[in-house]
Amino acid sequence: MFRRIAPLSLLLVVACGTDGGPAAQLRAGAGSSLLPIPIGHSHAGYLQSDVIGAPQPPDDPGSPFADIFPATRAQQSPPRAKAVFLESGGRQVVLAQLDVIFVTAALTSRVEALAAARLGLDLGGKLLLHATHTHASAGRFSQQSIRPTMLAAEPPAQREALAHGIDTFSAESTDRLAGAVVEAIGAAYESMRPARFGWAKGVDESASRDRRCQDDWIGGKGDRDTTLTVLRLDDAVNGAPIAVLFHYALHGTLYDHDSRALSVDAPGHVEYAVERRFEQPVVAIYLQGAAAAVSPNGDVADHRGSQAMERIGEDLAASILALYEGIETTPSLDLALVTRRVPLDADRLGYDDGAFPRDGAMLCHFLDSGCGTGPKDPAALDCLGRAEPGGGKYETWLGALRLGDLAVLTLPGEPSAAVGRVLAEAAKEAGYAHAIPLGYSLDHDGYILFGDDWLSGGSETNITFWGWRYADYVVEQSRITLQRLQAGPFLRSEAVRPVRDPDWRYEPVVATDSTTAPAVAEEPAAVAERLTEIAFSFHGGDPALGTPEVTLERRGDGGWEPLRIGGWIPVSNLRGPELPTFYTAEPSYREAPAATSRGHRWRVIYEPPRDLPVGSYRFHVRGSAQGGGVVAPFALRSRPFAVVPSSRMRVEGAVANGLLRATLLYPVREPVYAAERRNDGWQIGGFRAVDTSFPPDFVPVLAGEAHGPLRAGDVQVEVRFDALDGAALRFAPGEGPGFRALLPAGADGVVVPAGALRDRWGNRNGEAFALP
Repeated sequence: MFRRIAPLSLLLVVACGTDGGPAAQLRAGAGSSLLPIPIGHSHAGYLQSDVIGAPQPPDDPGSPFADIFPATRAQQSPPRAKAVFLESGGRQVVLAQLDVIFVTAALTSRVEALAAARLGLDLGGKLLLHATHTHASAGRFSQQSIRPTMLAAEPPAQREALAHGIDTFSAESTDRLAGAVVEAIGAAYESMRPARFGWAKGVDESASRDRRCQDDWIGGKGDRDTTLTVLRLDDAVNGAPIAVLFHYALHGTLYDHDSRALSVDAPGHVEYAVERRFEQPVVAIYLQGAAAAVSPNGDVADHRGSQAMERIGEDLAASILALYEGIETTPSLDLALVTRRVPLDADRLGYDDGAFPRDGAMLCHFLDSGCGTGPKDPAALDCLGRAEPGGGKYETWLGALRLGDLAVLTLPGEPSAAVGRVLAEAAKEAGYAHAIPLGYSLDHDGYILFGDDWLSGGSETNITFWGWRYADYVVEQSRITLQRLQAGPFLRSEAVRPVRDPDWRYEPVVATDSTTAPAVAEEPAAVAERLTEIAFSFHGGDPALGTPEVTLERRGDGGWEPLRIGGWIPVSNLRGPELPTFYTAEPSYREAPAATSRGHRWRVIYEPPRDLPVGSYRFHVRGSAQGGGVVAPFALRSRPFAVVPSSRMRVEGAVANGLLRATLLYPVREPVYAAERRNDGWQIGGFRAVDTSFPPDFVPVLAGEAHGPLRAGDVQVEVRFDALDGAALRFAPGEGPGFRALLPAGADGVVVPAGALRDRWGNRNGEAFALP
């Protein structure tokens, strides 16, 4: 917990940049915190309820943190909350983000309330909360959706949940998320110091792809926003990085509806890749863009699952850092923010009587919504999810932020590229050099598509609340918000009508006792090769008490020390993707929901990369468990195990015209998925890619050396490594980097002994290789 912070000053100082006046000195800080989402919590982003016939996994173990959606059973990567606190000219702005599907007004308001209660911070009109849009994180924070009449027989909580593609509302789950955001905000506030700011924009074409064909007749195939904008915050005194923020349009959907793992998905892996390029602490923050029809392009080299996430992360990080290096920063910044709540109803949106359901609707299907066929007649609408009278969503939340000559315009949902372009043009007309549409911010109303696009049908048409006129209305209200930003006053947000505020009184989930005291259950093998799988299991505590932290330690001259990436990021299951974590309970919650004790077994997997230093390692666990109703911390350590070079490298070779050409290949590392029915999208192995530049089944050595002689008959043969062009994804021996040997005249074969060919880190071929 952070100490209580004094209330923010209400002093308003006029600062400017676009109007030609002086800008004020900037102070900035950044913070990050773990989202306390227990394994077992349901996902959000895919319809997974049997209430509407969505297939349920027959072996769903259930969880007190899941209601009508299946429970998760693993964590591929830990979702987090992040924040940047900015202060300039007496004005303060918080850009906060969390790894979830979207943001609702209830969640935004709860962050404001908890920030006031826990930190003494008044964030009214000063907070921009947005989501990375991962479909593999927790939901249960939405209570302000429509209530479809098609589900009238179901409880209101279920009707609202299914309209948002999210599990039912939980005040506890919302508080867990909001509290983590507040913790990140507090860390950012505490770390504020004089700072410098700058930004740059570029393009990345390969990390994303257009997934929507219905709008091809409008913008052509492949139409999407590929603009990449990078924001840089540095310490003004010593130049150390504070934060790197980057705006790009990209869905987080590499894990599908049948995955059972929590994950930051593609956007979070971009953050990982950026942070791991630094050798000192920095907070990387993904700002989601106009991603309505933009999918992650992870399968360029046949990667899937977490390996595809890793590929996108490396791809986009390279583009981000190329821009980052060239950014010129300034210690002054013209800072201003306006947020507004605006009304929603059929009349304000401009619908004639009967043209669209008065209280809103979703699931508006067309019989002929084929690719690129043009808009359909609105009279042909058949909205299955019409909101019941009084059961609509009647307001939304917008914001506009000025960062010098850069504008940030928030959107309460998933905007199309066309919507983003229109808003960017409006900002340019107002005198800004550039503008970024920040989707999934402050609130959520589904997809935001202009009329002809919406009327062309497709799945996006189904997941929206106010039909084909909604985008025009939101864009117009965004223009008004931008105009008020230009006027200068620092406005507070005001509700346009009473909002149903959730009842925040609740009884938290009660943790169960552990039937087995914390203890190691499965030790790693004594010796483990790189590029293999090392498993470690232990008995621990109930997930309600938090996911136990497992770190990897290495023995050095000074004893055991945490293994760190870049010298500062620990290899931890609560910090990155290196230690996927699995959980099982005995009995399961579904089998015995009223049980007061269970066996709580945890398991982590580690896949040593090809360049991990050889040496002695161990796992170190810290967590909490309950016995006899009393919660106590525990700590466990695995036995030491040695990590050694791989001896499973493969060789492909050919002999022609007296010349041996051989390619040394790494072991195949492909994702492994569960075999159980309706869980076949759940990745359970093969999490790390050997090299994202190549397909998982063909990763060649790009720098190597020969050890020991090769023999052609009775003659020893000298071997060298040629670093030829390795740009192709696949090549035959001799067409890319590899080993070469000139054979003696008359030689009718050659033998490559086991271990003779090695990469730069000592990984070697495991079997002798002979060619006639």
